[in-house]
Amino acid sequence: MTSTVLKTDRLILRKMKRTDLPFLKEIFSDPVAMRFYRSTKTKEQAEDWISWTLRNYRTYGVGLWIAEEKASGRSLGQCGITPQDTGGVTEMEIGYLSAMHA
Repeated sequence: MTSTVLKTDRLILRKMKRTDLPFLKEIFSDPVAMRFYRSTKTKEQAEDWISWTLRNYRTYGVGLWIAEEKASGRSLGQCGITPQDTGGVTEMEIGYLSAMHA
């Protein structure tokens, strides 16, 4: 079973995996990348983020995907559709977060 969701000329978008933890820790520990979040995230919070994303795939059929550069295989960031609680109503939101080296 492939984890690829979408391919473009330059990118591969694929489902997040637990093995993405080192890459996600890199993003989540960077205060510049996380400037629009409340704070940076710990390793445990990054693990929770992956679990949340995997649960969203199962529950809603959507979630954040890892964006990889096709030519190099380098992870560039994450993007996708995520459920957000807006006062007791679940709304779908488009979100993205990129690594500073992207």
